[in-house]
Amino acid sequence: PEALLQAVADENPEGAGDHAGCLPDHGCFPRYGPTANVQSAKNLRSSEDAMGPATQLLYAVLRSSVWISLLQSAFGINGLIPDPFLEGSGVHNTLRLGYLALHSDFNQIKHLMLHRRVNV
Repeated sequence: PEALLQAVADENPEGAGDHAGCLPDHGCFPRYGPTANVQSAKNLRSSEDAMGPATQLLYAVLRSSVWISLLQSAFGINGLIPDPFLEGSGVHNTLRLGYLALHSDFNQIKHLMLHRRVNV
């Protein structure tokens, strides 16, 4: 519902960040550094403890059996399971003048021996 999405947006506002493009209380790929050619001023929260209640609810919905069934049907892939550890996911926010270059993500979650098939 739109109200949930608005609450998530309110919990994760746009911000100016510091000179490196980093927001407080976030993991950050700064404007300058070893990954700046791929991602710059990209902030993330990948721990549910750092997320607000609306954002936590959205993630619960995205891991629900109803959502997983919809993804399986839409993509024709049976046996999908949600990632309980938010491996490579969470709330990502690229600030003004930042970027995330076209890239391919990892497709193995080795410690779970899983193949990553769908990234929402």
